[in-house]
Amino acid sequence: MEPLRLQIVTPEGRTFDGEALYIELPTLEGQLGVFPGHVPLVAGLAAGEIRVKAANANPSFIVVGGHVEIEETVVT
Repeated sequence: MEPLRLQIVTPEGRTFDGEALYIELPTLEGQLGVFPGHVPLVAGLAAGEIRVKAANANPSFIVVGGHVEIEETVVT
């Protein structure tokens, strides 16, 4: 299965655009893990940390809110 494409966008512009094998997000309903092929979903983001597992790195990002849109192979 192909990896996810993660795009993190802020009011200042795109801060990350890369591939991920797994993404963990802090949503208003609790932590959400996303693998490629996830069912489409839109959720509110809570304050916390977005954790990314990629092939050659594991970046993380702090968020204070917003929303996430999950498609089969793209998370924005």
